[in-house]
Amino acid sequence: MKFIREIVGLRIYLALWVAVGHGLQLSGWLKGDNPVLWLLLRTDAAVYVFMIVSGFVITNLIESQKEPYLKYIFRRFFRLYPAFIACCVIGYFILPAWAELVVRVAWQDAPGWQEYASSVELLRSQSVDNTAPHLLLHATMLHGLVPIEMLPKAPVAFLPAAWSISLEWQFYLIAPFLLSLRGKPFAMAGGAIVMAVLHLTFYRGLLGHYEVASSIFGVLVFFVVGIVSRLAYDRLRGLDGNPYAWSALLGAVALAVLKDPIPLGIWAIFYPFLLWPEKAGYAFRLLFASKPAQILGEASYSLYLIHRPVQVVLAVVAVSIVPISSIGRQEMLIVQLVAIVAALPISVAMYYWLERPAMRFAKRVTSGPVLTPPELR
Repeated sequence: MKFIREIVGLRIYLALWVAVGHGLQLSGWLKGDNPVLWLLLRTDAAVYVFMIVSGFVITNLIESQKEPYLKYIFRRFFRLYPAFIACCVIGYFILPAWAELVVRVAWQDAPGWQEYASSVELLRSQSVDNTAPHLLLHATMLHGLVPIEMLPKAPVAFLPAAWSISLEWQFYLIAPFLLSLRGKPFAMAGGAIVMAVLHLTFYRGLLGHYEVASSIFGVLVFFVVGIVSRLAYDRLRGLDGNPYAWSALLGAVALAVLKDPIPLGIWAIFYPFLLWPEKAGYAFRLLFASKPAQILGEASYSLYLIHRPVQVVLAVVAVSIVPISSIGRQEMLIVQLVAIVAALPISVAMYYWLERPAMRFAKRVTSGPVLTPPELR
């Protein structure tokens, strides 16, 4: 469907946002002392928008494909797993170098740096010295459900970005059930109550405590926003709306009403352009629907996973070539931005040579008799 193209384009900007934020962190900027820096460091907000996008896209997939659950989940598994595992392996091998780097750089007195360095060291010790339990959890992609009390750093071991991949997998597992409630008022009300109760128990720590919101119980609302956005799309699309006017209105409402307006505000601004892209103008099409935006957008998942290993590797190379005392925060930031540029072709290669073959394999398997119900053969 045509509107998916613009969503694909959106994904690359979200992935770049995360990569820039992580580059700033490794360069010693951990506190946002101005609005632009503060926003760039809000990488969690970019991930929350990813969740909304996922809710939208998966709803579109389920509604259009009408696949049996086993077929659906098999294909979703192979959409995530190969790149996830490959990058976790890479992350495992770079963690010792990352932990050594953060205690050697010149900005040890930068605000928040000691906490950052301690977190990286704990990440290294858990991933490298306590590998077995983390390996077993990551193999299931359910590591995000494990609180600190059970296993420290479980959601972020090997590769910090992997916490949100677990979250994505958790959503894939329950998405068909959530959509099955549509049109059943009592079931929908019951589901809403259960969701609210789980949300409260998560944030009150009754399910344990988490370094990041890696459990579906804490952030299901973002996926639900995406689901509702897709279910309402066809009806709203038929209205004669001005995307600029609606974008300004919804963005202002989000800013005025929400305690944290960034994730939902971004979606509120983008959604009207998704509804009426023909009225959005050339700039919108260039940014979100052009060929480069589509290619990079398709590779955004790999970029999201691989950018940090590339950033760490180039940082380590830089301090091995140039005396570490000569590398300040500004110089390291330049290295980090170069690393993001270098990660782009790597992520495109991963998409075409790893992600797509895995998706084609899953499609071939699910098209055969094993995962196809008798009535559909």
